[in-house]
Amino acid sequence: MKSTICNKGITIAITALIIGLTFTPTSISQLEKTTKNNNTNDRGPFTLQGVIKVNYNASELSEKIPPSGGYRLVHINVSYKVQGLLANTLVPFIKRKWSHMPIELSIEDVPEWADIFIVPNVVYPEIDTQWKTDGALLFISVQNTTAPAHIPKIIQLCLEPQYEYLRGPLGIITLVHSPNHTARLSFVVNYYPLISVVPENDTIVTPPGQVVELPITIKNLGNAKTEITVDKLEYPDDWDVNIISNTVININQERQVSLFIRSPQNFSGNQTIRLAFTPSYYAWSEYRGVTEFISILAYY
Repeated sequence: MKSTICNKGITIAITALIIGLTFTPTSISQLEKTTKNNNTNDRGPFTLQGVIKVNYNASELSEKIPPSGGYRLVHINVSYKVQGLLANTLVPFIKRKWSHMPIELSIEDVPEWADIFIVPNVVYPEIDTQWKTDGALLFISVQNTTAPAHIPKIIQLCLEPQYEYLRGPLGIITLVHSPNHTARLSFVVNYYPLISVVPENDTIVTPPGQVVELPITIKNLGNAKTEITVDKLEYPDDWDVNIISNTVININQERQVSLFIRSPQNFSGNQTIRLAFTPSYYAWSEYRGVTEFISILAYY
């Protein structure tokens, strides 16, 4: 497993370099979102506080992520600074030994239907009394077509300074305390309309003047409650052909509908009946999927 993750990270990193992406800090637009740890300093007035701030471009997550649609890239800027009563005095001396603060990045609460990781997993902002920034890329992919649609999913970006305590001579006095920080990011999965339509048989005997019934099973393979619209595309003018015009099916559920056929009294031979089944989001019909077609051969 570790080897697989490592290989995946290497592949993504190489791809990012090829397409011109870098892990240096990027310019975040006016749609930025910021989180910052504001832990109070409980270690005395002379202990300095290391503060972490996370910026990311909200527009990169505002568009819904389609299932099986590749990776969505989100630019992450991690900033760090030291603050406190004696920060301006002590930080120049601290930087003689520690010039940068390594901060490990990890993702928690990743749903089983998603692949989410961050590259690199350690950033190195400079230690200073002003904000200093290093960058990373967050990769999000929805792997499963049944991932719930239109429901915000929260993931946690955990930031852990590798030097939680910067200590003075002999390791007795704590100069800087840098607590962990957690940033919450939200994304939404796009609707993925997908159905299967399976008739009990693709042929049916239709004695003249008699009504016959053919069961058809429709299954919702998508990621939200779906309305299926049924259209009769092709059948003889002098035949009675009836089927429900629409039905609503929940995720991973199926429903059986019936096709009723009555041929004319003088029927002999064979005819084709062609039907279309179109899925759409039950709450907004403009979200439509690919139409499924079936053909039934009626004979006598």
